[in-house]
Amino acid sequence: MTAAGLTALSKAPTWVALTIALPPVLTAMARIFNEVLAGISHFRTNSMRRQQENRLLSEVTDIGLGLGYLERVQRQTPLLAPPAVEPTPASPPTANPPPDTPP
Repeated sequence: MTAAGLTALSKAPTWVALTIALPPVLTAMARIFNEVLAGISHFRTNSMRRQQENRLLSEVTDIGLGLGYLERVQRQTPLLAPPAVEPTPASPPTANPPPDTPP
């Protein structure tokens, strides 16, 4: 927000200021809350799988059979990866590159 906008907002009644300022704040809080919950869920899923694998390998008498089972299960249900954040390019690609750049 610009300085003029902040000055105008500071002179407005409280209910107008809250009406303008509150939606972006609530949206940001909801997004942060969602990211935290996704991180917790990912951590719990991986932790549960590690515990199950450790329990299976500690109880199995034939370690090759246990490892084969784990390999089949992991192939069928891959580990959940956290959502990847795509980097945004610093500048949009130019249609005509400078003449001294290699193709």
